Amino acid sequence: MDFVSCLRSLLQNLHRPDVWRLRQAVERLDCTRERIAPLVTQPRPPLRYGRNVVFRSDRFEAIVIHLPSGTETPIHDHGNSIGCIRVVAGTLENKVFTLSPHHSQPALSSTGRHQAGEYVLIGHGLIHAMRNAGEEPMISFHVYTPPLENTKQYS
Repeated sequence: MDFVSCLRSLLQNLHRPDVWRLRQAVERLDCTRERIAPLVTQPRPPLRYGRNVVFRSDRFEAIVIHLPSGTETPIHDHGNSIGCIRVVAGTLENKVFTLSPHHSQPALSSTGRHQAGEYVLIGHGLIHAMRNAGEEPMISFHVYTPPLENTKQYS
């Protein structure tokens, strides 16, 4: 069975997931670089990175992100969604931001580095940016529930 068919089958049996259940579901997938290679896309303007929505239903959205060396996503939130990210290849630098009641722009609060095989959990209200500070491409697999809507990008 191909990767997306396995994903669809796994998610249809997942009810009322929290971030930990999403992680457990993603752990059950054979999410290797070789397996998701056909789903990796090259950057397409205006984005400087590849972003491929590989599955979407009324309850879930799954995305493969490809950050070439030196690229970064905009600072963003996930609307009302929660999620789980699995780093498939390379190193993901996750920059977490907070909003001050007195400032409209987010301030950097922490930075973490995640290697291939590691997970990043996306809770409600998280504001972050992902960066590839390494030499090789960073590829990650993301599952969100509910599907991403009303997300916000910060300048």
